[in-house]
Amino acid sequence: MTSRGPNAVHLPHEFPRRVWRSDDLYVDVLPAADLGNSSFVVGDRNSREAIVIDATRDVSRYLDVLERSKVSLRWALDTHLHADFISGGKQLADLAGGRFGISADIDASFGHERLAERQRIELGSGHLTVLKSPGHTPEHISFLLHDSSGAARVLFSGGSLMAGTAARPDLLGPRYTNSLVRAEYVTLHETYAPLAGTVGVLPTHAGGSFCGVGTRSDQMTSLGRERRTNPLLQAHGPVEFFTRYLSGLPYPTYYGEPRAANVEGGRPIGPGIPDLPPIAPEELERMRRQAEVTVLDVRPSAQFETGHIPGSLSIPADGPVSAWVGWLRPSSVSLVLVDSGPETRRVVQVALLRIGFDGLRGYLAGGVEAYRTAGFAPMATHRVTMANLRRTMETGAALTVLDVRNPAEAAGAHVPGSVNIPLPRLERDASGILDRSAPVFVHCQSGYRAGIAASILERLGFAPVLRVTDGPERWAPRRKQARRPRAH
Repeated sequence: MTSRGPNAVHLPHEFPRRVWRSDDLYVDVLPAADLGNSSFVVGDRNSREAIVIDATRDVSRYLDVLERSKVSLRWALDTHLHADFISGGKQLADLAGGRFGISADIDASFGHERLAERQRIELGSGHLTVLKSPGHTPEHISFLLHDSSGAARVLFSGGSLMAGTAARPDLLGPRYTNSLVRAEYVTLHETYAPLAGTVGVLPTHAGGSFCGVGTRSDQMTSLGRERRTNPLLQAHGPVEFFTRYLSGLPYPTYYGEPRAANVEGGRPIGPGIPDLPPIAPEELERMRRQAEVTVLDVRPSAQFETGHIPGSLSIPADGPVSAWVGWLRPSSVSLVLVDSGPETRRVVQVALLRIGFDGLRGYLAGGVEAYRTAGFAPMATHRVTMANLRRTMETGAALTVLDVRNPAEAAGAHVPGSVNIPLPRLERDASGILDRSAPVFVHCQSGYRAGIAASILERLGFAPVLRVTDGPERWAPRRKQARRPRAH
């Protein structure tokens, strides 16, 4: 991680990258890796002005990019009311002296510019055109970048078009889903139809975002490529489109909170990210026993298993940590981190701030080893492979196999006799379904969700709990191929 000045924070894998340029204009992408999202800085070299699209709440990185490029902010724009993160657009505009623009269909009381269909937003030798593109949300708009000749060059599609799919239409509940699916069909098959296939597409939501299902990880695609490969653009008529678009898969439960905050203009946190204070093992133990905090262990699962604070929740930072924290804990919770170093600590801190978790109290000074040295006893969790589980099952031992994947996943390859409780429901349902008198072997597809689940079961008092590190396709023994007789 590097910084420019005391406030600028760029996380690993989130450094600005130039993805498009013309004679005067350019576009830089700034990823938000934890969210699977991107935001964009559109600049003009001659006018020394820029527009930022779909900024996250940690605005110091945009201020830094503007400073480094020696450009001033003309506009901060949002494509829609984001459900997966709190927008930094309003705060960025206030700090940098620009204007903040959102869809005219949003009824908001804070200071902003109402952007109407086909409105032209000037930027040096080029301009953006506002396109109404509902579907992912009712108020969704897109921005079409034109160069100095007036030619359309790049579509900033938000969630209305992603690489391989479009962002889901069901985040507002079933009452609105059908009408939003129809609106998305119109956006893709009518609104975007006149645009040339050479127009680049820069979606805000990309691979890793729970806002989309079946997306590729591409940060940039093109309308031509999507017309050739995207199942939604290849659908023949609304009925086929409906069938391909709706997935029914779950999404993080915190999603309603950022949208509500964004309709109020977001919750500013200031231009910088404060350092978290260290918390001594003795103080952590007092806070933990008095239920003042949740201990969030973000180290890799293998480190957690060798020793961790009793009752801690394991959500490793090498996965979608913010989504799972938001899925499993309310944003009002107070948290203390157990991490593997300052870089991981800052990654998690920023990831949680982006989704509205402001209750980070600090981190365990010295880690688990300091906790042990202070006279407290860490816990350990066992891990096994599917082959180990199969051999244990063959002995006839009493045990429970718990599958924490989604029901659609569990309906495919699965361990015979396993119990399916999806991870988001585990804390609520485990005590009423699982037997405490036998070991619990918990698995998912890759081991990540199983590690989270094992820590939840330990918090609930289940023991022993064993995390299975691989997926159910590895449960069945591999058949040896019969040797063919040698030809003579």
